[in-house]
Amino acid sequence: MTRHAAVIERAGEKLACVPDLPGCVATGAGVAAVEREIAEVVRLHLVAAWRTGRPSPSRASRPSTSRPEAPAGGLAGRPPRRA
Repeated sequence: MTRHAAVIERAGEKLACVPDLPGCVATGAGVAAVEREIAEVVRLHLVAAWRTGRPSPSRASRPSTSRPEAPAGGLAGRPPRRA
């Protein structure tokens, strides 16, 4: 089974998307909730593709845990936010 990377935005209500599967997005109150929702959305997307005879998209994205360096002094002169 192919695994697809999901991107989770952690500001306010959580938002997840799967770059390899256009249209696959989900929201939730917390990280665990949005992870459950996006897993279901991906499952439904792949089942629909299979049922209609469309090829399953190949994985093009690679997950990474690295974070880009913030510019000195933060954005627009503000100090960077701490996680």
